Amino acid sequence: MEQIVKNFKTQGGKHCITNSLKQIFTYYGYAMSEEMMFGLASGLSFLYINQSSSPMINGRTKVFEFEKKLAERLNIKTGCRSGKDYDRISAVSKHMIDTGNPVLIYVDMPYMSYLGMDKDSHFGGHAVEETCRTMLNPPAQLLGINGIMKFSKEILKWEKFDSAKLRQAGMVNYFQINESGGTGGGIFRSMYGHFLTEAAHILEDDTIASLGQEFIRASELWDSIADGLWQLSLAGDTALLKKLSRSIRYIYDIEKTLYLSLEKAINSTCLS
Repeated sequence: MEQIVKNFKTQGGKHCITNSLKQIFTYYGYAMSEEMMFGLASGLSFLYINQSSSPMINGRTKVFEFEKKLAERLNIKTGCRSGKDYDRISAVSKHMIDTGNPVLIYVDMPYMSYLGMDKDSHFGGHAVEETCRTMLNPPAQLLGINGIMKFSKEILKWEKFDSAKLRQAGMVNYFQINESGGTGGGIFRSMYGHFLTEAAHILEDDTIASLGQEFIRASELWDSIADGLWQLSLAGDTALLKKLSRSIRYIYDIEKTLYLSLEKAINSTCLS
């Protein structure tokens, strides 16, 4: 029997998880923007990883890690569960809905047939400071700004891929950057920029507001990379790789400067 949670309002959004959280928060009377949630949980990141099917980048922190950090910073309790007993998981979820409690359910994207994804495309003031610190001083070369630099170098090696793998690499990473992949645009940089402008209004800080606009401009540079990757997925033309590499290297310089400036600005704000 179909059961609908009364007074639950569906809303459009930018990113699957923050939009789902926004709707649940709103249901319980605590409206908050996706961008504010994203920033408070230090959601911005960068990762370059070589997978057998296709290299892949990612621009946000891990699932569950993000939600737990948001809960800690808002001083609320949360429960994130996963398992392999799908019948039991389904029964528990249905029971929660039947008792009027909305449920946030995580689904591996390739299983959502309407997305048309390849079956091998599976994913596996302190908040701002933490984002700057982890981006500028990541623990591994595939993370943070180091990961962006690595991406700029590794993409040249895609020249060795066969046509099918090259096209898949273009398509997979296009969706990891573009808003149609649920990033809010520019591999989450647009969302983070809007978080900063929203936070700047609360803090009455013009410097942070200006840096927010710079992050939004950086997101547009990433969107240009996404356009190039889409062309790669269509044409499989290795001649595109050198231009993409140069553009990614340029973004590395832009983002490094941004995080250094933001770190300085937020420390100044917190100390004033």
